[in-house]
Amino acid sequence: MGSTVRTFGRPALNHKCFFRGYMFVSVVFLLTLIFTSLLCVFTILDIDGTREISTTDSTVDQIHHSIHQDRSEDIVNIATTSNVHGGSKGIELQHKQNDLKDVEIKNLKMEIPYDERLLTVFNRLKSEQISPKGKIKDGGGLHVATGYGFATGYGFATSGNALLNRLPKVGIPIEQPTSIKEDSHLVTYLRRLRTNKAKTQRNFIEDGIFWGKDAEDLVPDGLKSDEWSEKARSSLIKNVTSGCGRMQNRLVITDVGMTMCARYRINKDQIQGEVFSYYLSRVLGIKNVPPLVLSTVDYRSKEWQSVRTQIQEAEWKDGKLVVLSQWVSDMVLSYIPLEFRDERKQLYPSNIVNRTQAEISELVQWSDMVIFDYLTANLDRLTNNMFNKQWNKNIMNSPVHNLGKLRSGLLIFYDNESGLLHSYRLLDKFNKFQTEILHSLCIFRAQTVKVIEMLYHNGNISDIISEEYKRNEPLYAKLVGLPERNIDILNGRIADVFSQIQSCRNMINSS
Repeated sequence: MGSTVRTFGRPALNHKCFFRGYMFVSVVFLLTLIFTSLLCVFTILDIDGTREISTTDSTVDQIHHSIHQDRSEDIVNIATTSNVHGGSKGIELQHKQNDLKDVEIKNLKMEIPYDERLLTVFNRLKSEQISPKGKIKDGGGLHVATGYGFATGYGFATSGNALLNRLPKVGIPIEQPTSIKEDSHLVTYLRRLRTNKAKTQRNFIEDGIFWGKDAEDLVPDGLKSDEWSEKARSSLIKNVTSGCGRMQNRLVITDVGMTMCARYRINKDQIQGEVFSYYLSRVLGIKNVPPLVLSTVDYRSKEWQSVRTQIQEAEWKDGKLVVLSQWVSDMVLSYIPLEFRDERKQLYPSNIVNRTQAEISELVQWSDMVIFDYLTANLDRLTNNMFNKQWNKNIMNSPVHNLGKLRSGLLIFYDNESGLLHSYRLLDKFNKFQTEILHSLCIFRAQTVKVIEMLYHNGNISDIISEEYKRNEPLYAKLVGLPERNIDILNGRIADVFSQIQSCRNMINSS
């Protein structure tokens, strides 16, 4: 019969063909079984991962529902820290990438409903060439991944592990931080999400135009000027290094570990501006301006002799008067509140609705800064942004020059050397911006208003500043007071602030 068989009249089958068919079916079955097994394993792992995510940190759900309400600087703090003693030309931005060397962080990714405030944050970061690892979705959502991201030009930075294009289209996180250093910016950010986001229903306005006690209690303690000044005068200079803004400025370290900013100026106007702006802040009761003392550079004095070589290399002249001001460390960039950013600038009682405690604290301090900067005709903070808007329409979303913020929330109004003298010479150019800012303000600190009213009615600001200066500065005789013309301008600007307060009172009473 050979190699073939016949069955029921069917054609004969070759044994080799039969065997090949059998092997093909077996291989297909085996592959199907393996694929099914792997699919079951991955499904189980995915379920476990989802469970782990859902139980890792309860704050993630809070982030999804309320991150768009958070203050923009909280997000900025994740990506940036700064060395903000940079002088009037701007803030020297320093990216402290080393903060994350010991931190193992997986990207925290989520989709956040579209919100104008959060979009503004991304625009700010783009303008500073810094970006969170995320992207704006065309569909109205926003993908965010935590961590440092540095952009090139105005494009968002991408990372090999960011997985931006694989983010899910649901509002849940897919990864959580696994190990975070206790002092990292991410921990600070998450804590703020938990503590600062709850809206408060307390009454922050009293008597129509004043910040109430509930609002005042949210403001951090100010700088301790008297304590710092006493310690600074009794210390010896032990080291001098470059830094603190302008080329001839220096950072000085004392024998007790104090760090001070030494401002060396050829023109005494700038020294006068810095000194008398500070003493005006003391008269007003504003504790956001770094304290300062005067010192005379003397190569043979006990105070300076150990750093003679360094100050000679800095080309400081022997016998020159310098300003030593407090070096405030750990400041971050500060941005313009929304109330002052758009064309219709307005901080009125009607605006204080559904604000976080952090926002209220900042606005209270801004109300003082508006008055202080108007009186000194400061050129470097909000006025600078407004003036440059004609060339850069997005500059109102940029950091404010010469304004820093501590982690406590305290704002620092530093580098005021143009105030009261140089800035008064430029009133024709900048006064319209300063007046616009003043007229946008209708909420005041009661104590500040009390001082303004006293100064307006008595007209003795020159005597009060001089008395404060002489009482607190042993070297007062080395620096002459403000010229009479400048005192007249200052009195006129005090009258302007008084008039704005009265206008706000009348508006509230008539409404």
